[in-house]
Amino acid sequence: MSFDVESTPLGVRFPFPRSTLDTCDVSDTPPDLPALEQHLDFVALGHDAVLFAEGGAGTGKTTLLRSAAIAAERRGFVVLSTCASRYESHLELNLIRRLCGWAEEDTVLDPHAAQDDLQTACRDVHRAVLELARQAPVLIVVDDLHWCDLSSLHCLAFLSRRTRGRPVAVLCSKLSGSNGPDPVLLDEMLRSHSSTSRVRLGPLDGTALRDLAARALGSVPPGLPASLAWWCGRNQFLVGEVLEALTWYHELPSSITEVVPPSIHPWLLSRLPHTVPACLPVAQAVALLGDHAKLALVSEVAGVSSIDAAHAVMAMTDLGLLRAGEIVAFQHPVVAAAMRNAIPPADRPLLHLIAAEQLQRSGAAPRTMVSFLLGSDAVESPLTVRLLLDVVRDLHETETAAARVPLLRQLLSRPLPNEARVKIVHLLGLAELELAPSQAAEHLAEAYQLTDVQHRATVALQQAQALHLLGRAEEAVRLLDEVATSTTADELLRTRIELQLITTTIDDPSLHTAALRATRRLRHGEHSESAEQIAAALTGASACGVEPGEAWRLLAPAGSPGLPLAWLMTARAVLSTGHHDRILPYTTEWVSAKRQGPVQEVLARSLRAEVLLRLGRVTEAAADTHAALEMLSSLDDEARQAPLTAALGPLVDTLLERGELESAGRLLADADLDSDTPPRWHRVTLLLGRGRLRQALGDPVSGLSDIMRCGDLLSSWGDFGPYAVPWRVHAVRALLALGDRDTARRLADEELAEARSQGCRAHRLGVALCSTGQTVGGNAGRDLLMESINVLEDSHAQLDLAVALGELGTALSRAGRARDARHRLKQGCALADEAGATVLSTVLERRLREAGGRARGRVHGVESLTATERQVARLAVTGRTNKEIASTLFVTRRTVEMHLTQVYRKLRITGRSELFDVLGDS
Repeated sequence: MSFDVESTPLGVRFPFPRSTLDTCDVSDTPPDLPALEQHLDFVALGHDAVLFAEGGAGTGKTTLLRSAAIAAERRGFVVLSTCASRYESHLELNLIRRLCGWAEEDTVLDPHAAQDDLQTACRDVHRAVLELARQAPVLIVVDDLHWCDLSSLHCLAFLSRRTRGRPVAVLCSKLSGSNGPDPVLLDEMLRSHSSTSRVRLGPLDGTALRDLAARALGSVPPGLPASLAWWCGRNQFLVGEVLEALTWYHELPSSITEVVPPSIHPWLLSRLPHTVPACLPVAQAVALLGDHAKLALVSEVAGVSSIDAAHAVMAMTDLGLLRAGEIVAFQHPVVAAAMRNAIPPADRPLLHLIAAEQLQRSGAAPRTMVSFLLGSDAVESPLTVRLLLDVVRDLHETETAAARVPLLRQLLSRPLPNEARVKIVHLLGLAELELAPSQAAEHLAEAYQLTDVQHRATVALQQAQALHLLGRAEEAVRLLDEVATSTTADELLRTRIELQLITTTIDDPSLHTAALRATRRLRHGEHSESAEQIAAALTGASACGVEPGEAWRLLAPAGSPGLPLAWLMTARAVLSTGHHDRILPYTTEWVSAKRQGPVQEVLARSLRAEVLLRLGRVTEAAADTHAALEMLSSLDDEARQAPLTAALGPLVDTLLERGELESAGRLLADADLDSDTPPRWHRVTLLLGRGRLRQALGDPVSGLSDIMRCGDLLSSWGDFGPYAVPWRVHAVRALLALGDRDTARRLADEELAEARSQGCRAHRLGVALCSTGQTVGGNAGRDLLMESINVLEDSHAQLDLAVALGELGTALSRAGRARDARHRLKQGCALADEAGATVLSTVLERRLREAGGRARGRVHGVESLTATERQVARLAVTGRTNKEIASTLFVTRRTVEMHLTQVYRKLRITGRSELFDVLGDS
């Protein structure tokens, strides 16, 4: 049976009676006994000696003295032996009377005479001992001298100074850190004798500990010595008690922490210094607080002043019972468990509650509070409900979802009052919404059943989000429809419920009628105008009227209860109108929002990558893409599905623009686009990404197949969809590569007609004009390309503008207008290079060379750096860290790293150390 060394020491009282074995006799031959035997042999030759055995509590002092007394008797010594007691330390000459009462009858002192006069007693003891020494060597053994009464200590000091040259040895034991009734007198006793020797006892070594276990149990289970060493701190007494307790078990326990012998608590009490009254309450407070026992908190829980608490801790540290530091702790975990077990079970919850309240007042973090409550009895007490609810609420506000989930699950594993359980189940479901949607759905369903009517609408909204993530759209819509028509929630929450319902229906065309009902209900609300505009954007009617700021406030993607997927789709609909710059501030705010989970952050970074890509800032988009990919890799398969489908499109697009085809391929492979599961909106649009990837890999046939399949599936949605997917544009490029100009022309005309019918979407119109211009050719084609450039210049879509310039330059080159062609191609190259669009830049440079031009800025040097890259490089030369540069430029550290990588590549250097040599004063 193995033992877990790391288990939490929550021991129970040992239920069996003590053994009749002598628990002090835990070693046949104490390791320090040979040294004492040499002194005994020296005394037997007629010399005197004073011997002191000193060590912490339970280190084997009594065993050593007993073994020495037995060895002395075997050598013919007269042994006078006694043990001091803290409970008799106030009785004058008590120890001396007991000591002399054990001598031979003809040397027994008159106790009354000794009590009457200390000086007379000292002389009588001296005379009696000398008389014994004439017959045989004498060994006086006094155990626990630190508890000796003051008069007896005077007698022993007197005796030790006046037995020189006589075969008399005084052997005493003393607890480390305790100096008895008179430290000066004790020190004088030690220093005044010429033959004083000290034996310092320490913890058991591994061999001794293993031997003890083998003697007690017969065989030593794996891991038991290490468990004993941790549980008992290698303390000889404690190890002996625990081993003795183990002999009463029919089957060894799975953890050593279950073994807390009842003898340990009185052993501890007997060693607490009675001169420091605060020791007991301080020891109880330290045991209760465990890993949270800071001195200030200990004094509060113990109900003593900070000075008294400090004195008590110092006293118990000197005795080897406590370990001082920022956190005060028992040296031996089994002693802490014994102290906790000694508190009556009926009193523990209240004491733990008092300790928890003091911990909260001290400003402890919610994680710390939960950890303490889990290790106490207070968490199960009805008295703790208010405190527990405050703690879990703070935990929800300050910790990430990944940090909250295990703590909340641990809390739920304990018996809880109903009020606390409902709140914790709800908060656990919210945290799991980011990590484990199936478990979130279960917990939120439980919370929905248990919560009161006032809060049920909020829980229903969040439960529906979990169902949506799991692909259970029908259940989610049914729940939201029911709540929307029956809830008494406030107007803002009702609006969010309706908008979430519409968002959920997008994945299933059969549910679109539910979306229409929700849209009609929105017309009568307080936020009707803004909500109707968002609903129009989500359903594909129009995104022109959406005000991003109002949509951000209504959907609250970074808040609770927020609608991140609704915001994602609304923002993409607004992007399709060409208003990229209006969305960018909100995407940055979403990425920077605190306490959001990994799923939300992946969605936020995906959206910002898409905006940056449209704005022609590919390097920054790539930084967000790689950050999102790192987060995706940390999620399990279930939690990855929602962000993988909703966020993947822009991530794949960014990787394709950067030429990172292998990474894009891995992402799309994870999406499993060929499975038989019902198509979802985001999942269908990923087919377009895979088609583009296959085109880039030189397989236009497979690429076109994916793109056309995407178009067929999207047609099943009809006009109902949050944003336009430009599948025809990419199909045209594939068809032109395969030589099918007629089909390409037909698709391009369809795309252009649809774009012209939606006049507000300037970006889509510009791209459609470019695509049609490619298929038409001749003067008409060049005119369409020119119109495309004029439209795209107003849309801030730098990459699409670079593509249009490249296509126009190529068309002009074919028409023999080389000079105009080179001008347009150079413009396109400059835009692509500034954006960091590696693939597009390479294609346009090749076309420029074919037109007889030379790519500007492609030489490797300072002139090849973009303005942003120069700014980052300049700051790096000054010695600023990546974090400092990011703060200065208001970008992420990952963006700075991407820019520096580009700088090193262009300057042909290996790192920051070479920047100054290359840049100089530039």
